[in-house]
Amino acid sequence: MYSELYRLFQRGSLREFLDQRLRELDAAVESFDANRLLSASIEELTGDFVSQYRLDVPRLRRDDAELEHQEAEIDPRLFRPNPNFFFDREAARIKGIRYTLHVPFDGDKKLFEYQPSTYTMSGSPIASVRDGTLVLTSDRLATDAGDVVSNGFNTILNDIEQWLGWVGDDIRTWLASLDDAARTRIQRRRDKLLAAKSAVASMGFKLRERPDATRTFAAPEVRRKVAPVPARGGAPAPGSSAPYTPEPMLADPDYEHIISVIGSMAAVIERSPAAFEKMEEEHLRFLFLVPLNGHYEGQATGETFNFDGKTDILIRAQGRNIFIAECKFWTGPKGLTKTVDQLLGYTSWRDTKTAILLFNRNKGFSAVLDQIRPTIEAHPNCKAFAGRPAETQFRFVLRQPTDASRELLLTVLAFDVPHGLGA
Repeated sequence: MYSELYRLFQRGSLREFLDQRLRELDAAVESFDANRLLSASIEELTGDFVSQYRLDVPRLRRDDAELEHQEAEIDPRLFRPNPNFFFDREAARIKGIRYTLHVPFDGDKKLFEYQPSTYTMSGSPIASVRDGTLVLTSDRLATDAGDVVSNGFNTILNDIEQWLGWVGDDIRTWLASLDDAARTRIQRRRDKLLAAKSAVASMGFKLRERPDATRTFAAPEVRRKVAPVPARGGAPAPGSSAPYTPEPMLADPDYEHIISVIGSMAAVIERSPAAFEKMEEEHLRFLFLVPLNGHYEGQATGETFNFDGKTDILIRAQGRNIFIAECKFWTGPKGLTKTVDQLLGYTSWRDTKTAILLFNRNKGFSAVLDQIRPTIEAHPNCKAFAGRPAETQFRFVLRQPTDASRELLLTVLAFDVPHGLGA
C-alpha cells in the first residue's frame, strides 16, 4: 500500500497543465470534421467543446468514507524517539495496526496532481488517488485510541481540502475564459474553411464534390451602401454562377448590424413621439424597411411570402433568405407566444437569423420587458436564453420546427410607441 502513496499536488505546475489543456482544445478544433463544423451552430459547438475540456475541482465526500484495518509489520521509528532515525535502516519491525481510509470524491482526479499558484512551503499531504477514491493510510500501535486515529485522518483531509481550495481558485479563473477561448478557436477555423471554399468557388472550375460536403455557410458581408466591404476570401458576388457554392447564411457581424439598425429606431421614436402616435402595424413596418434598405441596397422587403405564409420583413442574398422578422403590437404573453409560432411557421430549414419587433402602446413598459424572457423560454422550441444585447433586446436560441437538430437565432426588440394622452 505504501508503494502507492505519493505527495499530492507536486507532479507539475497547474498553470502549465491548464495551458496544455487549451493547446489540446485547439488541436481538437483543428481536427474536427470540417463539414460538421460548418453545419453546426457556433454556440452548440462551443458548448460541446467546453463540456469536453472543462475541469471540475474534486469534492471529498467525507461522510461516505469507509475505514478498514489489519495487523501489519510497522516501523517503530514512527512512534519511538531515536537519535539514529535517519541512519538506522535495519530497525526491527513491530506488530501494529494499519488503518486505510477510502474517501470517495467527485471531480477530476488529475487536479490532485498539480501545484496551484497558492501553496505552502511545508509540503503537501500524502495519499493515493484511484478512480473516484482518495486513499489514506496510517500505521498505529495497537494500543492507540480510536480518536487518535480519526483525528490524524481528519487533519490530513483538512489539509487536502485546503489545497483543493487553492486549486479551485485557479480553475474558476481558467473556466471564466474557457468559453471565449473555445468560441474564438471555432470561429477562426470556420473563417478559414469558408475562405477556402469561397476561393475555390471563384476559380470557375466545376468541382468534384464529396458526397458529405456541407451546403450551408455564413454569407459574406452584405454589401452596404455606406461602407462596402469586399467578399471575404475572394467569394463571388451575389448571383454568381460559380458551381457548388454553399447556401448562404447571415454572418454574425451582419446580423448584429441589422439588429443595431432596427434598434436605433427606438431613439427616433423617443425624439418624435407625435409622429408615431396613430401609426398602425404596417406603417411602422415600412418605417423600419426604409433604413434597412438604405444599408442593404434594396434587399429588404415587407409582407413577403416565405415557406408557409407572409413574413413582415425579409432580407435576401443570392436569392436566399438570410434574415426574417415579424412586427407585432404587445397584447400579452399569449400574443407573443403566437407570434413566435407564426415566425417559426415562416422559417424554412435554411433560415437561421430572425427577429420580432414588439411595439407597446400600454402603460408600464417595464412590466412588458419583464415578461418577454419568461414567455419565450416557456416556448417548447426555445433551447436557450442567449443574452440581453440592450435593455430592450432579448436573444434566444430556438429549435427549427422541421428539424430539432438545427437552430435559429431570435432577437426580440421591444419599442415603447405612444398612443395619445389617454393611452
